[in-house]
Amino acid sequence: MLEERMQQTQRFESLGILAGGIAHDFNNLLTAILGNVDLALMDMPPSNLAETALNEIKALSTHAADLCLSLLIYAGKGRAVTQSLNLNEEIRRTSQILGTLNAQNIRLIYRLSEKPPEVNADRGQIQQVIMNLVLNASEAITGEEGTITIKTYLVQCDSPYFRRGYFTSIPDEGLYVAIEVSDTGMGITEEECQKIFNPFYSTKFVGRGLGLCAVLGIVNGHKGCIRIQSSTGQGSTFTVLLPADTKAPVTSASMGYVEVIYAGPHCVLVIDGNSMSLKVTVRILSRLGYTVLHAVTLENAASLLRDKGKAIHCVLLDHALGQALVEKQIEELRHACNGTPLLLATDLEKQEFHRLYGHFGFSDFLEKPLRVAALAAKLSAVIENKSCGVAVSPRIQ
Repeated sequence: MLEERMQQTQRFESLGILAGGIAHDFNNLLTAILGNVDLALMDMPPSNLAETALNEIKALSTHAADLCLSLLIYAGKGRAVTQSLNLNEEIRRTSQILGTLNAQNIRLIYRLSEKPPEVNADRGQIQQVIMNLVLNASEAITGEEGTITIKTYLVQCDSPYFRRGYFTSIPDEGLYVAIEVSDTGMGITEEECQKIFNPFYSTKFVGRGLGLCAVLGIVNGHKGCIRIQSSTGQGSTFTVLLPADTKAPVTSASMGYVEVIYAGPHCVLVIDGNSMSLKVTVRILSRLGYTVLHAVTLENAASLLRDKGKAIHCVLLDHALGQALVEKQIEELRHACNGTPLLLATDLEKQEFHRLYGHFGFSDFLEKPLRVAALAAKLSAVIENKSCGVAVSPRIQ
């Protein structure tokens, strides 16, 4: 049993690495597509007939970026904005939507803990977990009528607990919050338990591909696991276990409209080994009024910094997902920067960036795919630390 779990964990990790790599490559493509669209919109005169087509391209590219996010979520690297959440309240928030997901012959029963269970989690991702589990349960019920029961409770998870049932992984022992979704459907076999979280695998004709594997990615990203109990013909119970939040609530920062402003002339050094994304990043920065130098390796960048360091106002380093940054190399780059701000462009979400590279001394980071407005705002902030100059057109927000 232990050997099977280890093999399953290794299989999930391998699929996660593959999904993360695909997402990174797509994000490079989308950086080029969205960057060129934004550049075209910036240069286009008002009321041009081509603007509609460009905006449609941008909208479709944004949908593609959402697919990349789903792949990153499966890889456990989805971007998360965490805060202290009451799971009972989150289930109530989604109750109306959950009602519409189910057929008329299915009854939803809520049995929520009297003591509000709290977790430190991303609200949107947790709601996605709840909805996907209920949708999965609904599709498992093929008879004339059925019942789906949603429970929440606190559970102390120890070694004996983790030996009962099938778990996607074995996290650290401790206090966990459980979201349990059970159905009276057709159930699944033990063999199917080992496959249902694979991308695009489904036991149902109307499978939705990334549904359950996205759930697993979200749960893994929150340091939890999923327990499955099922018997063929007797229904299934999926229990999501998330570490209980024992700390004070954390309020996430709100993201309002920011007028993007930059000052020039300034020089930015871009370090990117991908010629396609490098090319469009250089074009965007040039269009924003920056002088741009570029390098494909850290060694080339260090050489440029030694030769032209006083003329460089910011360094932008592109990080390829799956390629670990070496602290010694970054330390040498920072030494060559001699106080010049160093930004990291990455597919990693904020918490993962800070966990892995927070101590490396980066001034800040940018989420990929890069957007013109976000890039201009970040550069303005790290170079000037104040607003002055020319505003970016609201057409590219």
